[in-house]
Amino acid sequence: MLRLFLAFLAGAIMGWERERFIKDVSRQRCAGFRAYSLVCFGSFLFGLASI
Repeated sequence: MLRLFLAFLAGAIMGWERERFIKDVSRQRCAGFRAYSLVCFGSFLFGLASI
């Protein structure tokens, strides 16, 4: 459970940082908080299922 939470948290931090940086540079929409959180969460579950 802890590793699952840490994977989600790492993705959330990366997405938040990217979202914040892109807003300063340009007005384009890109992958941000939600997308990175879900990708890290999904990749963790995929890795766990393969074990």
